[in-house]
Amino acid sequence: LFDCDGVLWRGDDLLPNTIEALQHLDRLGKRSVFVTNNAAKSRAAYAARFAKLGLKVSEEQVVPSSFVAARWLARCKPDVTRAFVIGSSGLVEELREAGIEVLTASDFVGGSFADNEASGALTELAMRVAQEPSVGAVVVGHDTSFDFRALCLASLFLERSDVCFLATNPDAYDMVAGHRMPGNGCFVAAVATAAGRPPDAVCGKPNQDLADYLLAAFSLDPARTCMIGDRLDTDIALGHAMGASSLLVLTGVASSDEVLRASGTDGRASTVPTHAISHVGRLVELIERT
Repeated sequence: LFDCDGVLWRGDDLLPNTIEALQHLDRLGKRSVFVTNNAAKSRAAYAARFAKLGLKVSEEQVVPSSFVAARWLARCKPDVTRAFVIGSSGLVEELREAGIEVLTASDFVGGSFADNEASGALTELAMRVAQEPSVGAVVVGHDTSFDFRALCLASLFLERSDVCFLATNPDAYDMVAGHRMPGNGCFVAAVATAAGRPPDAVCGKPNQDLADYLLAAFSLDPARTCMIGDRLDTDIALGHAMGASSLLVLTGVASSDEVLRASGTDGRASTVPTHAISHVGRLVELIERT
């Protein structure tokens, strides 16, 4: 099981020997499944990206948190047919694929939230929200266009106790060019604070529901499964949740110092990897050596 961002690539750039490592595993008859907390892309978009890299990866092999959230909503809240969504096109696509109609902040026009007009603007939005009684969920995914209007709308919808609050993933930040870039956990925290209630469910890694789904959907034997990722709190924790081994690569979020600190606290902790290597391309060298 591979994470993608920070493991196979960083931004638009492939990490060294990624293609060779994946092709080598394929030649050895190993199955590869790609499990990412990135909700910005759909399964189809990921399959298309792999194709551009020269890798044949089916949509069924890709499990982004956009798909996980849509699956959770369709399975756990089957009566929900409309949702207010903060998120990118991939999340919208997966929700629609699951038969859920999507509303976003762009569907609600209104006045300005300047200091002397904020009250009127909020009242206008509240009236529009009241006209959407069929909305049964607020789904929050990473959205770089997130703004005050979207936050107000999410909070207004969540004033209804029967509206479900769903988060695609809990990631607090990502590492981009050596800097911390706010992740979806920041958007979720903003909505939770504004609405005065926590999410009803947080999908994606390391959720136990996702671990159980992966084991069942791909008929995995935990003893012969390895989760490869760059984060201790999501990737490595998911490996533990599945009862599988884990391999940390040092090309993304986690550093070797963090691994040492986690191991020093408790070597059995759910964030301590079974193995660690510099980058995923080293898999070929290590496999050939053994």
